[in-house]
Amino acid sequence: MKAKLLSSHIISLTFQSKSSKSAANTIQYVLHTSLLTLKMKFINAPLLLFAIILKPNNYGGVVVNAQKMIREKISNHNQNDNRRTTTTTNHDNRFFVKFKKPDESNNSTSTGYRLQKDDPRLIMELPDDDIEVMTIETEDELRFWENLDNVEYVEADSKIYLQQGGESTPWGINKVKALGVSDANVYNQKVCIIDTGYDVNHPDLPSSVTGTSQISGESWKEDGYGHGTHVAGTIAAIGGNNKGVVGVNRNGQLKLHIVKVFNNNGDWTYTSDLIKAVESCVTAGSTVVNMSLGGGGFVRAEKEAYDRVYNQKGVLLVASSGNNGSSARSFPASYPAVISVGAVGSTNRRASFSQYNDQVDICAPGVAVRSTIPGGRYRKLDGTSMSSPHVAGVAALVWSHFPNKNAAEIRQALESSARDLGTVGRDNEYGHGLVQADLAYNYLLSGGGGGGGGGPNPAPVPAPTPKCIDSPLGWHD
Repeated sequence: MKAKLLSSHIISLTFQSKSSKSAANTIQYVLHTSLLTLKMKFINAPLLLFAIILKPNNYGGVVVNAQKMIREKISNHNQNDNRRTTTTTNHDNRFFVKFKKPDESNNSTSTGYRLQKDDPRLIMELPDDDIEVMTIETEDELRFWENLDNVEYVEADSKIYLQQGGESTPWGINKVKALGVSDANVYNQKVCIIDTGYDVNHPDLPSSVTGTSQISGESWKEDGYGHGTHVAGTIAAIGGNNKGVVGVNRNGQLKLHIVKVFNNNGDWTYTSDLIKAVESCVTAGSTVVNMSLGGGGFVRAEKEAYDRVYNQKGVLLVASSGNNGSSARSFPASYPAVISVGAVGSTNRRASFSQYNDQVDICAPGVAVRSTIPGGRYRKLDGTSMSSPHVAGVAALVWSHFPNKNAAEIRQALESSARDLGTVGRDNEYGHGLVQADLAYNYLLSGGGGGGGGGPNPAPVPAPTPKCIDSPLGWHD
């Protein structure tokens, strides 16, 4: 998965719809604007005049090699960051522009310069983070935005991909001891699944679900690719109905919120779209967010958004560690505010594809995981995309018994009670170890994680294990 100024440019911004103005008046107004902003001293006025007269409808006055500039820009951002990142190219010229708060700006105005809502360069706004996502096509434009007094930073918007491996059965629910904890209280939790959509008509999945789609022309209730429906089954497939599989939360009462960010082909999405999706999860009242996706490099805007969501909004963020089998960091999993989940097989050994690094927090089943797919069917899949929902599901299950605990306390319980694998203590391959629902529950029941408990809790009651059958009869991978 691949995550993701100019005085001449601002003139096209200001005067694209004002072609009736004379060139002389345009230049006079532009020069006046430059004096007001004190940000256009580097512009060559004759060249600017040439650009306006010869290319009155061109967005960028001075043509440069935009792709080369963007590659260099992203490389510089990565080199300046002290994290290990994956350098990417931004072929669509999308950038985050992060604005300072008004009291932090030295601008004479309260807000400074921003794009108008009807400007074709404005892709989206992320108001909670004071960010505009926009198209920047020239080096001069990039410099313009970077030099504005009310702008904190500018960085590339990268692409994000699904973290899915090959095909291959559901043993993971028992492995994480989910059936050792009652799911009678899961109605007080809501898990948000950011993915390819959800088959709302699948007979083995809850039907009382909310959602939204960020893909034009495609409903969140459809999942042409199947990845999101598979993830949902691990979290919440219904038990005791003699159909297919059982999820971590199996009584059908766990609330789900779906945000579709990948189209029906499972193509990539942008980091900005992912931030928007997470904020949609928060608005919907989600307590846990699952992101079976990743890639790209460190993005400051994304890190700050997730820090806020986790630390201030109290939402637990869970993501897959990545599938390239290396020690490279994958994002969003490698941000401190996100639980990075690696994958293990049935013998508790790290899956060969599972990324390992100092940001891996915990591990869960991710090999031959059988779960729901669209059309009332089931399939076995490999990937850290499959391990992440085990942890998200366990987090909601355990949290349901201690609703007054906060996100940090639930995270501490999961990590402190994990079954140690690999070298003694936390290590880069398994993090703190294999997530264990029953041990996390007991950890909190015995007072672990500090105050804020949910009061008296019933003892864990194992749920009945449903008969697992093929549906339709005779179906197999």
